[in-house]
Amino acid sequence: MNRQVEVDGAALVGTLQPACGGAVPGAVALLLGGTFSDLRDADPDPQVRPGVPSHRMYRRLAEGLAEAGIASFRFDRRGCGESTGERGQGRGREIDDAAAD
Repeated sequence: MNRQVEVDGAALVGTLQPACGGAVPGAVALLLGGTFSDLRDADPDPQVRPGVPSHRMYRRLAEGLAEAGIASFRFDRRGCGESTGERGQGRGREIDDAAAD
């Protein structure tokens, strides 16, 4: 399920992966990208890093969590993929984005 979260100066677009069986979760695992993980599936944004192959690591992780009964949310970083805002504002901005309600 695609979801959009409004944060300071941007709209972050991501995927809410429900737990298998459709149970309403008490908690949701938040999957945050690392180096070269611009997009919600942990892939590099091809507009920023052309030629770096896709691996969809977070999609696979989210599917595994769902099978274990754990819901998760992953999102495109600010200014990448479907998310709006200015890219490259540093780790502090990314931490604030992840902590937004």
